[in-house]
Amino acid sequence: MRRAAAVGLAALLAVAPAQAARDEEGHRWGLSLLLGVHAPPLKGLKGGLYRAPFMGTGSVLLDPAGRETETVPFRIDNPLEPRAADPRTAFEIQWRLTRRDWLFLGLAEWDTAATAYTEGILPVQRVRSRVTARRHANLNYNAYYLGWRRDLWSRKRLRLYGRLALHELFDVDYKEVATYSFPPIAAGEAFNRNVVLEAQTAAVLLVEVGGGAEWRLLPWLSLSVEGGLLQSERPARLHSARLLNDFLGRDDVDLKGLPAVPLADRFLGYLPEETDVQALAEAESTQRFYRRLELDFGGWQLLARLTFYF
Repeated sequence: MRRAAAVGLAALLAVAPAQAARDEEGHRWGLSLLLGVHAPPLKGLKGGLYRAPFMGTGSVLLDPAGRETETVPFRIDNPLEPRAADPRTAFEIQWRLTRRDWLFLGLAEWDTAATAYTEGILPVQRVRSRVTARRHANLNYNAYYLGWRRDLWSRKRLRLYGRLALHELFDVDYKEVATYSFPPIAAGEAFNRNVVLEAQTAAVLLVEVGGGAEWRLLPWLSLSVEGGLLQSERPARLHSARLLNDFLGRDDVDLKGLPAVPLADRFLGYLPEETDVQALAEAESTQRFYRRLELDFGGWQLLARLTFYF
């Protein structure tokens, strides 16, 4: 499917300039700036990774005057709350093929972010410490798209149209940073520990069906409002994950239950919210507790468009 889309794109770009027609004002081209929102379902993120706990085990002194320790499990829940929709911007160029038909090519960017704070108990340096946790996540994509627009109805300066387009997300990036702030321990200073996750994917295909209304403000300028539904070819899976943390050996903490880890197949997996902390602490391998993260980038979008004709 990707090869067919690339061949079709090359063919249309080759014939478009030669076939471009003129409108009633003599314009053949349009250049648009778009700003709006896109609301993909992203169930694996919003109902999965965003709600994944931070779990593990740590050593605690049983007798402050001695050296006898006990390994205890810990769990910190700090779920992220997603927004209903997030900003999408695009730049688009159009060729007029006939009196009613247009070919268009565009570049788009979309970004979503969420931040949450909480407090919890985390054993570090053999002491149960109350920590303040900050969790921040960001997901974004870049895309190019090719499509066809057909004018369905027009009267004076108002025009209604339909759209059909093929989108490819060529750069999808996810980054999450969790910071744990500890109070002074054993007459020391307050300190932080961080856990960082980065992962990405590419080549995610979407099909868009939509339409809009255009109002010609001037012969060479128009304002449009348009909406559409996008359908994903398949769920996207993040890979090439990088996990970094600055916990030290003297902290005596085992991070057995990070919110997300690379699975055996190298795709990213998340720890379900309902995971039992004691069962995970006692397990020799934790891979079986994780679920593969799958992201659906379909959903609806609503955009405002400013178009310059020339």
